[in-house]
Amino acid sequence: MTEGSRSLLIGLHKACLKYIKMTLPNSISETRRWLASACVLAASLAFVGCATSYKAPAGRPLAKLDFSVSTDSTRTTLLVTRILAYGGLDCKPNPNGELIEKRYQDPTELFNTIDIPANEPFTFAIWYSEARFAQNRECSYTAQFTPREGGQYRANMELLGNMSSCRMNIEERSGPQPSNVPFSSPEKSCSETLIGIVPNGKPTNLLWDIKVNVVPR
Repeated sequence: MTEGSRSLLIGLHKACLKYIKMTLPNSISETRRWLASACVLAASLAFVGCATSYKAPAGRPLAKLDFSVSTDSTRTTLLVTRILAYGGLDCKPNPNGELIEKRYQDPTELFNTIDIPANEPFTFAIWYSEARFAQNRECSYTAQFTPREGGQYRANMELLGNMSSCRMNIEERSGPQPSNVPFSSPEKSCSETLIGIVPNGKPTNLLWDIKVNVVPR
């Protein structure tokens, strides 16, 4: 995350808290902190607002890929997922576009199927984030695999143990039974989180230290 984006995020959080304090003047500070975390997470989707949408190249052999993201976390207020395409494990831009999908999600969510080039490596990253009491918990996972022409694949991202574990596997689902597909990952994920570039597949927490001063009337 650039310094400008980080400053924007901090400013956004302050604006969220100010708005919540104005609209909910009698609410306890814990409620305000919870809502502020959700407010920042909701607005974080705007950070990829200028990304070009991914579209498979024409006239090439293709395969199909969809995505599943699931979590067992409790006491969350908002869940967000963003899926991006890259040109390789060096995180260079994909010439066919970057943004695959971004949306708010349920605890288990199946995302749209896309076409991807077959018989050559395809690199993608899934960023997941959830809002809880005064914190945002995240995981960013980048993976690269080589699909075969006409194959149907699913990338499964699992957030387990209340975000203590972040796992990825890729399945080929062309036959009667899914089979695991080997994939590679970089040391650090290509997709930035709210705190910047992080180790691939390692859950992180962003804690908000919010102080509310009550002014006597």
